[in-house]
Amino acid sequence: FLYLYGRACLLSGNNTDAAKAFEQAIIRSAAAPSAANATVKKEATLALAAVALKSDADKPKALTYLDDLVAKPSPSPSP
Repeated sequence: FLYLYGRACLLSGNNTDAAKAFEQAIIRSAAAPSAANATVKKEATLALAAVALKSDADKPKALTYLDDLVAKPSPSPSP
């Protein structure tokens, strides 16, 4: 619900409420891990990043969640 509410807020131009809803969707999805919640967490993270493009206040939160989402490269020996 929070993800869908965030999308509705984003589409209506209410970026503040959209960011709050997406962040809560991320937090609650992480609290109860499952395949479905992992998908919601990814989608909400990307949506929060979209909101952050328009709002300086939301950028630090969005970057933190994006860092968690993006896979880190494994260390490899240099040639």
